[in-house]
Amino acid sequence: MAIAEQIGERIREIRRAKGMTQAALAEATGRTEDSVSQIERGLNLPTIDTVLALARALTVPVDHIISSPELRKVDAEKKSELAEASLMLATMSPRDLTLAVKLLRVLAENATAESR
Repeated sequence: MAIAEQIGERIREIRRAKGMTQAALAEATGRTEDSVSQIERGLNLPTIDTVLALARALTVPVDHIISSPELRKVDAEKKSELAEASLMLATMSPRDLTLAVKLLRVLAENATAESR
């Protein structure tokens, strides 16, 4: 599925979940109903200005429109793990923190080497 179709499908799903018609969304964004219809059908990829207007009108973050639910789930899981790691690092003794940073550097170097 092309990116325009994916974005259009997400906009349609969000709009319907909010109980909005295409006409109401068009009015709220300053676009025409035909324009909203074409975006939802994946015929036109919305501009950044239009994506921002759609996000405001639908009261959702922009990433709900431009990224897949699966990607947002991964981001949420990663944010949770980063928060946990940050808390652990903040409570370590200076000696243990130095060791943890050294270990992270080795892991980062290995990840970089593997991606080449």
